[in-house]
Amino acid sequence: MIFGIIWTAFSSIFVVIGLMGTLNEGKLQDWDEVPCMIERFEITASKKDDPPFRPDVLFYYEHGGGRHEGTKLWREKEGVDEYEDLSELREKLWSDLEVTCRVNPDDSGEAVLLVDQSSIWGGLAFALFGGGFVLVGVGLIVSSIKGKKAVKAKTAEKEDGFGGLLGCGFFGIFAMAGLGIFFGLVVPSGVTYFSMKSWVETPAEVIWSRVQSHSSDDGTTYSVDIFYNYRFDGREFRSNRWGLAGGSSSGRRSKEEVVRAHPRGKQITCYVDPDEPWRAVVMRDLGWSALFALFPLPFMAVGLGGLWCTFIRKPKKEAAAKSGKVSKLRVPMNEAKVGSKAVPKVGGKRRGRVFGFIALIFLAAFWNGITSVFVVIAWKSWQKGNPEWFLTIFLVPFVLIGAGLIGHGFYRFLAIFSPIYDVSWGDDDLMPGDRVRVSWRRVGGGGQPQRLTIWFLGQEEATYQRGSSTSTAKSVFHEAKLFETDKPQMMSAGTCDLMIPVDAVPSFSGAHNKLRWLVKLKAEVPWRPDVSDEHELEVGKGGAR
Repeated sequence: MIFGIIWTAFSSIFVVIGLMGTLNEGKLQDWDEVPCMIERFEITASKKDDPPFRPDVLFYYEHGGGRHEGTKLWREKEGVDEYEDLSELREKLWSDLEVTCRVNPDDSGEAVLLVDQSSIWGGLAFALFGGGFVLVGVGLIVSSIKGKKAVKAKTAEKEDGFGGLLGCGFFGIFAMAGLGIFFGLVVPSGVTYFSMKSWVETPAEVIWSRVQSHSSDDGTTYSVDIFYNYRFDGREFRSNRWGLAGGSSSGRRSKEEVVRAHPRGKQITCYVDPDEPWRAVVMRDLGWSALFALFPLPFMAVGLGGLWCTFIRKPKKEAAAKSGKVSKLRVPMNEAKVGSKAVPKVGGKRRGRVFGFIALIFLAAFWNGITSVFVVIAWKSWQKGNPEWFLTIFLVPFVLIGAGLIGHGFYRFLAIFSPIYDVSWGDDDLMPGDRVRVSWRRVGGGGQPQRLTIWFLGQEEATYQRGSSTSTAKSVFHEAKLFETDKPQMMSAGTCDLMIPVDAVPSFSGAHNKLRWLVKLKAEVPWRPDVSDEHELEVGKGGAR
C-alpha cells in the first residue's frame, strides 16, 4: 500500500502541472475579445536566439474608453523553432478582414493577438496521461486494502470493480499514447507526404546551415537546421523545413555532412505547396523517419487489447456464467448433433487450419513488408560507411517479430497436413458412475503418427486477478489413460470405454472457477506438428436416473 501511495502522489504531480498549463492559458478565453488593426507583423531570425524565430508585431485596439497598442502575439511563448509556423499565422492574420485580440479586463494595456491552443491541449494531454498513472496508483491502494480483509462473494465482485479501475488506468495510458501519436502525428504526416507529390520544384538559396544539439536526460541528439529563402508567384518566402518529419536523433556525423554540403549562399532546390506557398520542404523522401509510423502500434495493441479484455470479453464471460448459460461441448466443436448421435463435418478442422495459415501469411507479409523498407534504408547507411545506429537498434525487435511470424507460418503450413480425428460418444446425459463408449476415427490429414494416446481428465481452473493482470491456474485432479498404441493399423479408428468416477464432481463454470471433464486425444507425428485435441464432456449431478 505504501508503494501505491507513493506512486499516486508522484503521478499527481503530472496532473497538477498539466492542469496548471491548461488553466493559465485557458484564462485568456475569459479576456475581452475586441476588434484590432495589425500595423506590423514581421518575423525575426537569429541563430543566437532560442527559439530562433520570433514574431515582431504591432497592433492597435480600443478598450476602456481609450486607444491602446499591443506587441504580443502570445501571452508567454516567445517564438518557435519552425519558421513556417509563424509564416502561416502571418498569412492568415493579414488575410482576415475582421481581426480580434484578447484584452485583459482588469488592465486595458495588456492584450494578445492569439491564444496558444497548443499549450491548452498539450497541458490537457499531459494531465490525462498523468491521470492514467493516478488510476493505477489508486487501484494498487484499493487492492492492498481489500487484500487484507476476508474475501466473500460480494467483496470479490467489488474487487473486480477495482481491478477494472486499475486495468482502465494501466491500459488506458497505452491506448491514449498510441492513439494520440497515431492520429496526432502519423496520420497528418501521411496526408502531408502524399500531398507533397504535387508540390512545385523551386530554386532556393541557403541563408544559414547548422547542426542543432538537443540535450535531455537520455543524452544528446542532433538535427539539421537549414534556413533558406525562395521566390514563388513573385513573392519572397523563407523556411527552415528540411524534411517531412522533424525531430532529432543520435549520430552527429551524418548531420554535419549535410550541413557542410549546404553552406551559406548555396543554390538548392525546394518543393513549394502551390496552395500555401509559405510551406516548403527540401527533402520529400521519407527516409528512415517513416519508421516512426510503427512506433504507436505496440502502444495501441497493448492498450486497446487490454481494455477490450477488461471491459468486454471478461464481462461477457461472467454474464454468461451468472445466467447459467454454460457451454455444452459434449462433442468436438466441428460436429453437429442429431439426437444423441454425432455427425462429423469432415474437413472442418482442415478448413480452420487453412484459414489460420492464410491469416498468418497476410499478417507476416504486412509486417515484414513495412519493416523491410526500413531494413533496406539501414543497410544502405552501413554500405555508405555512415551507419544509422539508432535506426538499426530500433529495428531489431521488429525484425525478430517478423522472423517469428515467418517461422510460425511454416508451422501452420505443416499443421494443415497433420492427421484429423473426430471423437464422439453417444450418451448426452452423463452422470457419476456412468460408463460410456468413446469412438474415434481419422477423417483426413497426412502423415502416420508414431503414437496415439487418449486420456480422460478432470481439470480445475481458477482465475486470479493481481493488480491489472489476470492469470488462470489449471490443476488436474483426475487422470485416466483410456487408450494408447504405437501400431499404425489401430490408429485409424477404434473405441474405448470411459468410466465416470462414482464420486465425480459435476461440471461447473463460474466467474472465477471452472470444473471441466475432458477427453484428450494426442497423436505424435514425425516432422509435423503433433495433434492435441481436447473435447469437453458435461457431467451432471448424481441422482435417480
